[in-house]
Amino acid sequence: MLSFRALTTLSCLMTSTLLAQTWSLSEDFTNGVPPAGWSNTLATGTMGWHQAAGTRAWHEDESGGITCDSYLISPDIDLSTATTAYLHFAGDTYYSSYMANHPNAFGDGVSTIEVTTDGGVSWTVIWTDTTTVDNTLYAPNLGLNAFIGSATVNISMHYYGTYAHEWWVDYFIVDDVPVPTLSTATNPNNGH
Repeated sequence: MLSFRALTTLSCLMTSTLLAQTWSLSEDFTNGVPPAGWSNTLATGTMGWHQAAGTRAWHEDESGGITCDSYLISPDIDLSTATTAYLHFAGDTYYSSYMANHPNAFGDGVSTIEVTTDGGVSWTVIWTDTTTVDNTLYAPNLGLNAFIGSATVNISMHYYGTYAHEWWVDYFIVDDVPVPTLSTATNPNNGH
């Protein structure tokens, strides 16, 4: 089986050779968290977003009962002249049983992707993590067409939880191509 990074890279490479692509934002978190131009806002709690393993944005909450409500917010994305737009990212969740959506939930954890066009006065949830099995890799392709026409689009990774789950995010891309998700691939040379 290919690694998470190889799988995501392969997906992007396969697509980019087939379609012309206009990138509005591309972030792989290798230069720190928050990256330049991004903001890390901690509404409540003691833990915010930080860099993990040198290559991903990571959030966890081990605050021992203090609710953590934290946002990692992109810089302004200009979609004023776009005709179509999509958000792609790679993610992974650990301790999913501490998420509110888990059938046997131990906690109240919620991970969402949210969008604002008014500087954070109001947010629209466009994706919610519904993971129920730890270490299940995902790579959503989310439409942003509802926000076309705005020059000040900000996208947030919003983490909420009280002694809750861990959330890892990488390859955060806004472009004009509806990249298909490649969930698995088999190497024909060795069957892995």
